[in-house]
Amino acid sequence: MNLRSSEPFRSLSVVIIDDDEDHLVVVHDALERAFAGEQIKLTVSSFTHPAVGLAELPDHDRQVILLDYQFPGSTGLDWIPDFMRVSSAPIIILTSSGDEHIAAEAFREGASDYVVKSDIIESPSMLRRVVRESLRKHTLEQTNRELARELKRANAELSQKNERLTELTDTAHRFVENVAHEFRTPLTVIREFASIINDGIGGEVTPKQQEYLAHIVGSAGDLAELVNDFLNCSRLRSNLIRVQRERIAVEELISPIWPILQARAASKPARLTRTIPQGTPAVFADPDKAQRAIINLVINAIKYSTPDDEIHLEIAQDGPHLIRILVRDQGPGLPPESVQHLFERFRQGEPTSGHLADGFGLGLSIVKEMAAINLGQVDIESTIGEGSTFSFTLPRANTRSIIDAFIKRAKSHPESRQVTVLSAHACDAHPIDELTRELSEVAMPFDLTLPAPDRHHAMLLGITNDAAQYRARVEQAINEKRAAHGNPDDQISIELQGHWSPDHALEALQDLLEVHNETEETDATVSTHR
Repeated sequence: MNLRSSEPFRSLSVVIIDDDEDHLVVVHDALERAFAGEQIKLTVSSFTHPAVGLAELPDHDRQVILLDYQFPGSTGLDWIPDFMRVSSAPIIILTSSGDEHIAAEAFREGASDYVVKSDIIESPSMLRRVVRESLRKHTLEQTNRELARELKRANAELSQKNERLTELTDTAHRFVENVAHEFRTPLTVIREFASIINDGIGGEVTPKQQEYLAHIVGSAGDLAELVNDFLNCSRLRSNLIRVQRERIAVEELISPIWPILQARAASKPARLTRTIPQGTPAVFADPDKAQRAIINLVINAIKYSTPDDEIHLEIAQDGPHLIRILVRDQGPGLPPESVQHLFERFRQGEPTSGHLADGFGLGLSIVKEMAAINLGQVDIESTIGEGSTFSFTLPRANTRSIIDAFIKRAKSHPESRQVTVLSAHACDAHPIDELTRELSEVAMPFDLTLPAPDRHHAMLLGITNDAAQYRARVEQAINEKRAAHGNPDDQISIELQGHWSPDHALEALQDLLEVHNETEETDATVSTHR
């Protein structure tokens, strides 16, 4: 019956089955009176035995079966399954007297309703309400069943498509990883030999040839960076990227990559400047990841700059706990609709000048991931015609700032996630730094390993949805690793210190780590890597 419950009907078929012919007449009469005056074509079929009714059941879209309870040798309840097999019409059980036990049994067998004959004979309007309500409920049930079947079918199709999409995605990622790995060796050879020729080691080189060689070296460098971006995406997706956070001065972070950035800017050519205020506090970061983020931001600025534009790298304090690294350019700027999606993978900006840089749109997504691994966040400010400022934050190198940044990271997860803290105790006389290193080796990239305040055990902070399962996984992983390295008897005990929602975790962690308003630099020898 493919009809909506609210849909009006113009015709109705009612089948009455009762072994008492007098009852058939009076129920038929009650039906005629019940629907008298309504614009409905009523068709009534009467049968004295269920078997005959089954054999001669009319075919009608709007049909109700009034089935007597008592028959010679059987009850109407015995026949309900047979009628339900051949018809989708609702079945109303008729009895001569009310009986709650019979009513309950009728509903269990699948009857739509249960009425007493004397009641509907005395009040035909009651019969009309029962028929209409049975049709309404039955139509709703049919609709719900159809929707459930449709939903199940749609879910099955979606599941198949998801499996296929996962398979295709994995294949694509494996292809990219294999190609990226294969690219690295020939790219290195191209760059090295081009540099050797450019330096004149193989013979005299004309100025024009030097210009061409510089383009070769620069393009090979672009390809090498693209390969690195592909590989970093793969590692990030698989949670296999190695992370080693440590206390480091900002100057020490910038100085090793500054010559590289200057060389890239000179290829435009663009002017690259920097500002690092004296007394800038040290940060807590994985140097490689932070440097990768800075390089990507500067390269992005170079791509969208014109010759002689200035690109400025600036370091600034952002509140009591963060250091912000900013890259300002004088490019064409970005419209607001582009900004919100700019850090997504395979997305590029759409400057109003129509200038688009080459690439796959991975650079800024890598910046976002690298900043997140270092417990930081990315930001962008852009004005069309004036330029853009891309930036990311790093926590200062003290425990209070690190915890604060970790909690902000936890709040970006779904509400079901909790901040979970584990403590690790070695059975042997294990140095705290060695214990911290071992614990961090089995941690996930976004986990955080800290020495406990007493320096006798290590603590692991994770963002999880099952604290007990998290503890069991870490304990199993670290002890299996020890056994694999020939130390099966030197087990490490992992205990659950507690787990809290991100909104309540900061105060708990401050008490647990015995730190409150600490903002001075400390030797934060905390690390996680994988």
